Amino acid sequence: MDYERIGVSTNLFHNPKNIVDIASYLSQKFSVIELELEHSARDLLNAGVVEIDTAVARLNELGRLKNVCFSVHAPYIGRDCDLAAENEEVRQVSCDLLHKVVKLSSRFRANRVTYHPGYVCSLSTEHMIENLKRSLDWLVPKAAALGIELCLENTGAERPSYQLFSPKQYIALSQQTGTFLTLDLIHHASLFSQNGKLTDEFFITLEEMLPYVKNVHFADMKIPKHNHLPIGMGNLPVLQLLDFLGDRNYQGNAIIEETGGGYTVEEFWTAACNFRDQYRNRTINRELPCLAYSG
Repeated sequence: MDYERIGVSTNLFHNPKNIVDIASYLSQKFSVIELELEHSARDLLNAGVVEIDTAVARLNELGRLKNVCFSVHAPYIGRDCDLAAENEEVRQVSCDLLHKVVKLSSRFRANRVTYHPGYVCSLSTEHMIENLKRSLDWLVPKAAALGIELCLENTGAERPSYQLFSPKQYIALSQQTGTFLTLDLIHHASLFSQNGKLTDEFFITLEEMLPYVKNVHFADMKIPKHNHLPIGMGNLPVLQLLDFLGDRNYQGNAIIEETGGGYTVEEFWTAACNFRDQYRNRTINRELPCLAYSG
């Protein structure tokens, strides 16, 4: 895939309140930036008119001067981020919050907003999917009218509070509601691996989901542990996975994101920059070892 599509998330810097300053810093190395509106950065959603207008103006200027393409990750912590909630009031509040994110994102020409489905509750998965579909039937047209593609992120293993769907269920949600997907490779690998290696099912299901994917999240990991590591500190075949996507004509972004494993912000940032340079400087990707699965 095109190295220019490789981007980075503000969550590498733990989403501080000065998220626009962080975006400006990231733009020194990357032209694709995902703004994650969680933790202190979430304050922007409830800021005053002047503060919001100033942030929007600065982001638009950054986009214009440095040709930066923005995407956004909506908040995902808390009951107001539960689009599949069994409680109708909670579900509607969650819809309102995501709609607020969409409206703000459209002001600085972000083209995609990633969101999480919701939390596990007493309902069956099928019932939760129906609730999520109700939310998306309301949200997707509103986002599309503002030029925003909503992208449902797949969840992974070792996160018992978050609702987990199967690849077929993600595909059905896309087909039935018009939502797109954000495919997190770490999350996917945590579910489809064996003996420290990716299984054939990993690649089969990835290829099945790919027509609906508009955004990819990645880092490194020690398979199958669901823990994001700096690229190069695990055993996920990251370069080859991006080639796998590119060979199948994936046209979306690939965002380096998340931290963990006891590594510092600087270690994650240096690894991200080095990886992008490595990907850019390769001559032909067939010099790399082939993956086990060939389709």
